[in-house]
Amino acid sequence: MANPPKDTAAAGAEPPKKKSKLVLIIAAAVVTLGGGGAGAWYVMRPAADPNAPKAAHEAKPAVFLPLESFTVNLVGPDSQQQYLQAGLTLKLGAEVKADAIKDRMPEIRNRILLVLSGKKASDLLPVSGKNKLAAEIAQSVKDVVGPAAFGKAAAHAAPAPAEPSSGEAAAASTPPAHDAKAAAAAEAATHPAAASQQVEVLFTSFIIQ
Repeated sequence: MANPPKDTAAAGAEPPKKKSKLVLIIAAAVVTLGGGGAGAWYVMRPAADPNAPKAAHEAKPAVFLPLESFTVNLVGPDSQQQYLQAGLTLKLGAEVKADAIKDRMPEIRNRILLVLSGKKASDLLPVSGKNKLAAEIAQSVKDVVGPAAFGKAAAHAAPAPAEPSSGEAAAASTPPAHDAKAAAAAEAATHPAAASQQVEVLFTSFIIQ
């Protein structure tokens, strides 16, 4: 009895089935290896350091404290009278206690008026004159409220002066308190950035007539 002829269609379909099974096996192996790698990374990842410094975006923002406008007479040449109309805003650092500034506002405004009224128009017209004035006002605010209003920042406001040698100490005499205060004000006026580390004065308007 003759053998029945083979089904050529079934014979031709066998190779694709084997190939598809091989692809499934390879895909399963890749998934397994990937899952194992992810698990190993999760277990071996470095732990977060609780003592690490906080990110910069978590730092406290500065506080802006606008003041009422100031109008003062300036020291004019001869009998010519000039006046200044200025708007000020205090930029307070993160460590500065804004309530301490607000509580002493009458004294602060008085001190600022005294600073402004003692200026000449010719001194305030250049940009350098305005920067110097801003530094003097910032120092005046700090003098009124005292270091207690600046929190931790007061401890880093200025480096401690170097101790003189024995020969220098013997040759130098102790300056009076008012001289030391005047020297500090002059230093702040010479270096506006140093005086504005905790309190910065921003001019919102500045008109001289």
